[in-house]
Amino acid sequence: MKKMMFGTMMILFVAAVLMIAGLSRPKGDFAPADDFPREALIYVQINNLPELIETWRKSETRAAYLKSENFDDFGKRHLALKLVERAGEIFDRTSIFPDLDLAANLSENSAALAVYDIGKMEFVFVAPMSEEKILATSLFSRQADFEEIGIDSETRAYSKEIEVDRQRQKQKILFASVAGRLIVATSEKYFLQTIDNLRGKTPRNRLSADPDFISTAARIKPQTATVWLNQKKLNDDWYFRHYWLMGDVKRLANLRAGMIDLDLRADAIVEKRVFLTAKPESGPAVDRRAAAGLGRFVPADAPFYEIETMPAAKLNKSLEDILFGSPEAAPDEKTTRSRHYFSDWETSDSFSYLGGDFNESVDESEDDEMPALADDKDERPDFAGVMANTVPKAGLRIESPARLDDPAFFENRRALVLALGSAGRLDRPELETRIAAAAARRLTAGRPENSFRWGDFSVEGADARKLEFPALGRAIFYAVRGEFLIFSNNEELLTAILNAPAGSESPAGDFAALTVIRPKEAARSFTPVFARIEAIDNFSDGPDYFFTRNIDGLLKLAGGLERIEITKKSEGRLLVEELDYRFAAPAE
Repeated sequence: MKKMMFGTMMILFVAAVLMIAGLSRPKGDFAPADDFPREALIYVQINNLPELIETWRKSETRAAYLKSENFDDFGKRHLALKLVERAGEIFDRTSIFPDLDLAANLSENSAALAVYDIGKMEFVFVAPMSEEKILATSLFSRQADFEEIGIDSETRAYSKEIEVDRQRQKQKILFASVAGRLIVATSEKYFLQTIDNLRGKTPRNRLSADPDFISTAARIKPQTATVWLNQKKLNDDWYFRHYWLMGDVKRLANLRAGMIDLDLRADAIVEKRVFLTAKPESGPAVDRRAAAGLGRFVPADAPFYEIETMPAAKLNKSLEDILFGSPEAAPDEKTTRSRHYFSDWETSDSFSYLGGDFNESVDESEDDEMPALADDKDERPDFAGVMANTVPKAGLRIESPARLDDPAFFENRRALVLALGSAGRLDRPELETRIAAAAARRLTAGRPENSFRWGDFSVEGADARKLEFPALGRAIFYAVRGEFLIFSNNEELLTAILNAPAGSESPAGDFAALTVIRPKEAARSFTPVFARIEAIDNFSDGPDYFFTRNIDGLLKLAGGLERIEITKKSEGRLLVEELDYRFAAPAE
């Protein structure tokens, strides 16, 4: 069962997540896209599918993941159960199981797949192969079990209609050999359109002729695997939003299309993403000198940091989060409870779906949709206003969680370092007044601002100040060193930032945002916390406990992964991201 589920899950997972220059039609590198009709939601092309599958099979990560609690939990989710159910229905009616063995058997080298309907699992798979190898595949060995169809005088296709979704739907499995290509499909419509494309009958119906495909393909050089996403259509797809998407679809609303390329190397995995946006999303590039200066403040053991430009709105939110926790929602950020009606049932056309009343999201809490409390915009803290004369060039955000002694057990230590163009113009009394007022507003009912008083505290090489919260046993801090202004909710972290070893981080290149994650340091920070949570009976939830089974399990699966580096920049209506996963050198 585990092998069957994993094989099916991997095929569809690769299809789903693998998460403007001149408009000349892409040639060569994206030639496989010529074969597919234009209406695809997802398109995947792989340079050497059998080799990629064999590499995955032999990987230590795969073996560990199959034994992990994460995989076990995934197997219990609705999405995984549906994938296994559909794969089992295909096997029961065709004696062919859609897993990695079949995928490797159906490809001589390169292969491509396009998904046209997620709910109905309609897709087309095309692989260039010699006629001899096509006839030797497991599909053609069972052609007697399929109905033979004459497409034209040259082409014979094979089809079988099966009942799926617990016999509530009918679906066709079709395959044929056309122009040196093996075609497998679960939609007669797109199967026939693919054959027309191979015959050269419908040049305008090629995926490669789609303007959004052309725009994103112009910035990608295909490597191991490349995926194109029609994000605008995916955002409107019910099954993508409720079963595939892990997060809020609103975050993707500005994306029209995207292309993701994966390059597997001996010591790293490099993922490049190019998204076509409805409107420009990212800000200007971070000043290189400011980025280099900020890099000098990153402690060697910090598991997470991010450098990005700091416009006023972002500065206000970031500083409020660093000092007090998550920022309060502004009036224009309020959400209202979504409403669903029983008439919505009629809109579902696949799987067994009771409607939004019962099935809005697997892990959604209605509390997240309650309206935010009304607030006066004028009362929201405006830290950026008092710092405007200092000309903030960029900010460095640092996260460094720490295990605490009983009775407390965890503190999310945070810091924000600002690179200023003119630190000497900082109005420190006014800044302190605004922070104290924000603290009183966030942490007390009566807002007694006078009870929040700043004081000096000693830290080597910097001018530092501390604001203690009465009766809470907490304090916040800031320090000035040269052209840098440092805020933190933890004195130990502030000291570590000021004493960070020179040259520990040297950000380079053009980017609007740089994010760095150090998995080993994250494991050192979180594993003791998870162990403490597990030891507290009141927090335990048996064998399905989320932190120890899932989050801690993922950190352990990272294994030799030493660093994840993510850069982001905007080029007009193109958003370009690069993710660099670096592995530690193997021990000799």
